[in-house]
Amino acid sequence: MSGADLFLVAEHATELAMEVSIAKGSVQPISMRHLSKAVKAVQPSYEPWVEAARNYAAFNNSSGAYDDLLLWLKNRKR
Repeated sequence: MSGADLFLVAEHATELAMEVSIAKGSVQPISMRHLSKAVKAVQPSYEPWVEAARNYAAFNNSSGAYDDLLLWLKNRKR
């Protein structure tokens, strides 16, 4: 996940904890349960960027400027 994705996870977990707090009538801290639910709800935005970068680097690398990116893409684990 990107930094923006992680921000959305934290924001969603906060909202979940607030909903529980309202329902119980007392402040409930953010728990791992809230974070786990939030992680499942937020779709990572990273993969579309990686695919766009892969295509751009593969077809626009005549100068070798994207050699490092292509090596990283080749070796990264999904």
